Amino acid sequence: MINLACDASGNVAHGLPATTNLMMFYGTEQLALSELTLAPVTGITMSADKTTGVITISLWLHLYLIQQRST
Repeated sequence: MINLACDASGNVAHGLPATTNLMMFYGTEQLALSELTLAPVTGITMSADKTTGVITISLWLHLYLIQQRST
């Protein structure tokens, strides 16, 4: 889960890029990653480092906020 903070216009103010660390274990022994592949998605920039296991994801996001007025 990625938590994002948006301003009043719906633009992402905080929370990106998101980074996670991927590790693989055999029992309690951490194994080296032989490959780390990401599938491209339109509008999303991704990078991966198989040596460290770090995956970074950035995206352009604009949320439309709808304000309901009480009548």
